[in-house]
Amino acid sequence: MSKELRVSLILNSLNKDYEQLVQKYSMHSMGKTIVELHVMIKLDEKGLPKKAHAPDVLVVREGKIQKKNNKSQVAHGK
Repeated sequence: MSKELRVSLILNSLNKDYEQLVQKYSMHSMGKTIVELHVMIKLDEKGLPKKAHAPDVLVVREGKIQKKNNKSQVAHGK
């Protein structure tokens, strides 16, 4: 896999919180290594606001899909 493809996959996998970093990289940082991109992402991550709560988590146990939230809903599945 080429370096350009790896960088593209990494940048496309980032969520909206990293939108400015992706734009900045696309305009000015072409040619950086994967290690340099990783450093840029880690530095940008430090500047992101902390999330107030953890995201909902799906748990699969014994053929049931359980979504943990305030109402504790259970959906049956395979």
